[in-house]
Amino acid sequence: MKWFEELKIRAFGSEYVFPSRRASKRPHMGPDTLNRTITKLFGHEAGKKKQPPNLMDDIPHFTVHDLGRTCRTLLAKHSTPGHVAERCLNHKLKWVEGI
Repeated sequence: MKWFEELKIRAFGSEYVFPSRRASKRPHMGPDTLNRTITKLFGHEAGKKKQPPNLMDDIPHFTVHDLGRTCRTLLAKHSTPGHVAERCLNHKLKWVEGI
């Protein structure tokens, strides 16, 4: 919870944990922001001749999708009901649960 308190301070009063960093149609962070940020941390930035430094050192490369899979695994490990875990990942529920 301490992280969320810090994020709330950094969000400058936004109702979103991850608000948009620029003036945008969306008040929250865009769908590609995390992918671009992670890629940049690993020393790659599309369209740039001079690439940023790799700040991740010896950490194996990962993607946002990998983080989602890890989250789902940890939720299952902590006995989170499947429908709750799927909604945490913003997945649409299937079958009767989705009605």
